[in-house]
Amino acid sequence: MSTPELQLECKRRGLPSGRAKADLVARLTEHDLAEVGADDDFADAPAVEASPDVDLLRDIVVRETLTVDAPEPPAMPAGPEPLPGPSSAEPAPTTFRSSFSARTDGPSEAEHLDYRRRTREAAIAGGLSPRGDAHRIGTVDGHEVYEISIRRVT
Repeated sequence: MSTPELQLECKRRGLPSGRAKADLVARLTEHDLAEVGADDDFADAPAVEASPDVDLLRDIVVRETLTVDAPEPPAMPAGPEPLPGPSSAEPAPTTFRSSFSARTDGPSEAEHLDYRRRTREAAIAGGLSPRGDAHRIGTVDGHEVYEISIRRVT
């Protein structure tokens, strides 16, 4: 049955008739199940013959609510091997770090400027393209750590 036919059947039974087809089917199924339970209470009542439309609707509702174990879909063929290069390897680093022996009272202003300069020069010597100035990250395991941003070279 189409959605408008299901909506008409819902209205005929006094049920809400909005929403999607699946909601209408579920609503009618619940109503039918409630009627089956109510029929047990009135076993001595005279039988009423259902119209062909109701039988058709009941058949559709039963078919649409059954679940079937579907076979596994066929396996997808393997794709081509990934090309070697930056996409298959780890991403290139975006920072360069240098470490220098730390003093207990921290670096002096002159040492700080020297560490920044040396970090930048070490990045350049390593074939990297630094961006901006180096800055102090902190002290790790007794070493002053300085970092500078670098460009990824492809």
